Amino acid sequence: MFVPLNQIFYSEHQLSLDHDKILSEVMMAKIKDDVPGDEINYSSYPISHTFFKDSNIYPETADKVFNAILDQLSIIFDADDLWVIDENEIWGHIVEPGQQTIVHNHVCGAVKEISLSFAYYPNHPSDSGEIVFQTQINTNVYEASVQPRKGLAIIFDASMFHYTPINNSKYTRVSVSGNLLATEKMIKLLDEDVNCSSPYWKYSGKTNV
Repeated sequence: MFVPLNQIFYSEHQLSLDHDKILSEVMMAKIKDDVPGDEINYSSYPISHTFFKDSNIYPETADKVFNAILDQLSIIFDADDLWVIDENEIWGHIVEPGQQTIVHNHVCGAVKEISLSFAYYPNHPSDSGEIVFQTQINTNVYEASVQPRKGLAIIFDASMFHYTPINNSKYTRVSVSGNLLATEKMIKLLDEDVNCSSPYWKYSGKTNV
């Protein structure tokens, strides 16, 4: 489940979802641009902007993915009340052949300091690009590539920088990404966790776990 990346970790999970259905829903939400609400239309960004590849997704799609991720976190943390979702913090990511995603992380004004992010792949064509994580020790930057597969979800600290290389396939690469926030209970548990026994410290980079 946990995979090391230079003294920090991410976790891998095979989700039990109808991946083909979710793939179709994400694509249709991008094409139709009919997701209810006042969220920004990512297609309004210039085609060269990384946000152009993002898409709002239907609430029912978001619920299915979020619930599957929360199920995995309940197993990791042995509790189901430590993480909450923000319905505005989930989106589709649609990368056409020849496109790529620049280096970024998921820390922004809407995300608290203690937060986790995920990327879920309802499909992943061969040669469509890995997800590459960047870690830093002193002034040295290290990269580690993770090969996605259909149905895989990767959970990682929201502050971890990552990118995807060029999609060298003939097919569209689709993923769903989002952020989860620590509840007040989780924050209190971490404040009292003097021995760093919580699995959270693996994600955030404590070296004595």
